[in-house]
Amino acid sequence: MKKRVLIPILVLCLLLLSLWLYLRQEAPADPINYQAMVSDDQVTVTESKDDIVFTPAGGKTTVALVYYPGGNVAPQSFAYAGRGIAEAGFQVIILKVPFALAIFDIGAAYPYPDRYPEIEHWYLSGFSLGGTAACFALAKQDTRFEALILYASYTDAKHSLRDAGLRVLSISGSNDGLATPQKIEAGKAFLPSDTRFLVIEGANHTQFALYGGGKIQKNDTKAGIEAMAQQKLVIEHTVAFLQESLQ
Repeated sequence: MKKRVLIPILVLCLLLLSLWLYLRQEAPADPINYQAMVSDDQVTVTESKDDIVFTPAGGKTTVALVYYPGGNVAPQSFAYAGRGIAEAGFQVIILKVPFALAIFDIGAAYPYPDRYPEIEHWYLSGFSLGGTAACFALAKQDTRFEALILYASYTDAKHSLRDAGLRVLSISGSNDGLATPQKIEAGKAFLPSDTRFLVIEGANHTQFALYGGGKIQKNDTKAGIEAMAQQKLVIEHTVAFLQESLQ
């Protein structure tokens, strides 16, 4: 009788342990990101338990980008790109989410428009699972976010943004083994008809942020472009889209 009771308990404990270990797996950000998190005369960087904020020198900006990190990826992995975007004159807010999984707190971005009343134009964004969480957040309730940027990500029919009235930019990679070109194509049906789709030739999934010490993420494919070249294009396309709000 005791064995019958103990076996299910042991199985449950093993399952819980496996889940805990999975949730603890966070791909570390590459060192170059931490160099980008040092304040200077161009960008002020502040970090708290909730976020990492990049503010252009002088703090005079009316446009902000809030970013959900990819699943099981350190939020600092977007710091290099975040700084590059901030140097162009835009505030960037990288969210820190529970267990490095934005899906556990899709509403993390909701309070930010009230925290920064001087910002007039709000953009939501995310990489991979973080982009999906951003879509879920916008589909769940009305917000003050007027635009969305997806990095190697897409949404589904249940969380369709087809009629959301948002400006959307989707940046994906031709060599992405996770958010594959086929998945990006299938996801078009759930985004506004005027969504802008940009494909970076040679880009893979892993290099949309800088993490893992140069190792390719599981199930991803080899890139046909250098990581820093891919990051440069991510920054350029993002900045161009943000600048449209000032025209």
